[in-house]
Amino acid sequence: MSQFHQPTSTYTAHCEGWWEQAHHGRQPMVDLTLQFSGEEIFGNGRDMVGLFTLRGTLNALGEVALVKQYLGRHSVQYLGRYDGEGVLAGEWRIFLDHGRWAIKIKSAGPK
Repeated sequence: MSQFHQPTSTYTAHCEGWWEQAHHGRQPMVDLTLQFSGEEIFGNGRDMVGLFTLRGTLNALGEVALVKQYLGRHSVQYLGRYDGEGVLAGEWRIFLDHGRWAIKIKSAGPK
């Protein structure tokens, strides 16, 4: 299995993303920004549910674990992988419901 090279510096990425759910179809995540610092990821954005924050990890194997916290509402677990070419993707889960998600890094630079 190939190792993901992790940067030692902190950088911010402007992203685009989506999640899918059976009765909602594919829904965009907009105004999406992620900050990477070592293995930690922090971010924020909005979608049809509302404003949210993201917090989690991206480890050396490319495994992603995020918690999407809607402000004043529920949270959603996002698990997946980084493909090494700018896309994080996987499955989200809340209670018994689940679906696919993806986030693509559009541009990135130092913090």
